[in-house]
Amino acid sequence: MSTHRPVSAGILAALALPIALAVTVSGPVSGVGSARAQDPFNPDCPGRFQYYEATARMAGARVNQDSRSASPRVREAARWLRMGNCLTFSDQLRPMVTLGPEAGAAARMPSGPAIPPIQLHVGIVTSPDDEARAIAFFAGQGVRARSVGAAYLGRRIYIGPFTTAGALDGGAALARAAGFAYPYPSSF
Repeated sequence: MSTHRPVSAGILAALALPIALAVTVSGPVSGVGSARAQDPFNPDCPGRFQYYEATARMAGARVNQDSRSASPRVREAARWLRMGNCLTFSDQLRPMVTLGPEAGAAARMPSGPAIPPIQLHVGIVTSPDDEARAIAFFAGQGVRARSVGAAYLGRRIYIGPFTTAGALDGGAALARAAGFAYPYPSSF
């Protein structure tokens, strides 16, 4: 049996998302679906990440620790993100090993106008090994990194906080060079 649920503008507005999406999610709300590697040319992924973050935030912190406690909305948001080809798999992180410690210089050095402290969400990895590699990579670049559970998906990787526009841009460039296709500023 298949359900057909449009993600309405009213739901997105209620979640206070700074995006307008008109996407239809089809299929059962089982949380099951094949995931493919991130498509670096998919402009919908940052909005999908933001929708997932807002849904998880509304569900509470426990959802980050245990998928079994996640609400159906979180499960559907995870499915939508996964089916949008927005997850980062091991193959996409291969460039990390080719980048020397100088690659993170722009992210470490304050430059440009001051901004309120903000982190970058760089992506969601799907294995503990990729999580450890990403955290170690950013630490080796002199950039603070942390991970947060992502129910039904893996671990979200955040870097920062950044306090200048230049460092924020440098952090995004470093993340893209490392293989994360969709870094974006996040207050999660």
